Amino acid sequence: MMTRIINRGRGPEIEGTRITVYRIMDFVRDDCSVTTVAEELDLSEAQVQAALDYIATNRSAVETEYKHL
Repeated sequence: MMTRIINRGRGPEIEGTRITVYRIMDFVRDDCSVTTVAEELDLSEAQVQAALDYIATNRSAVETEYKHL
């Protein structure tokens, strides 16, 4: 099953969780591995990778919003 990033009004988040891509950005800023993020947030590596892919594709918008949080 493919992991999707959805927006239910709180910003883009990993479907089936309440974890936003902005939370993943905290780990990106700390240069954490996919495995570390998955373990810390109780996610699969596929879920983390979906968020990272979303961030990479939408980097400018995500970083702009991240700065305002």
